Amino acid sequence: MILDDPELTAGTTVGIANFRGKLTHGETARKRFSGELPDMIAFSVLDWNVRAFGALAATFKRLNPDGWVVFGGTHVSHQAERGAARAPRG
Repeated sequence: MILDDPELTAGTTVGIANFRGKLTHGETARKRFSGELPDMIAFSVLDWNVRAFGALAATFKRLNPDGWVVFGGTHVSHQAERGAARAPRG
């Protein structure tokens, strides 16, 4: 984990946001992307949230074209081509 590596944490701030599906895409985007944008955003993807997280990733890339998006979780394991084909393009 990044927090266990002193070299990685020297200039890094790590935060975890759990929205638990209570907010709409727009509300989540406004809450997460107001203020300073992160350099990287990561999603733990399951079948039920893949489209919503894909839309958030596309919004993030429009706001921060140089930002990194990471998808992990059970839905993307061994499914890189399928997942990339279904992801919205920003």
